[in-house]
Amino acid sequence: MLPDKERYPDIAHSYILELKYLKPTATDAEVEAKSKEADGQLLKYSKDKIVKRLCSGTQLHLLKTVFRGANMMTCEEIHL
Repeated sequence: MLPDKERYPDIAHSYILELKYLKPTATDAEVEAKSKEADGQLLKYSKDKIVKRLCSGTQLHLLKTVFRGANMMTCEEIHL
């Protein structure tokens, strides 16, 4: 969710949200692996030059949520 600085010049925050879904039968190890995969993807996205330009002047928040079936297993902010 990148800021629309033209319409909202005072906006202070930008967000990248990574969602991961696993089957209800996934193991805890698979959940952990997906969580680490999400961390890597978020860090990669945050380093993209286009993202940096579009988020300029705001605080970028990296958020991940991992689901096993309908159960949310992880929901947290990753800090750079």
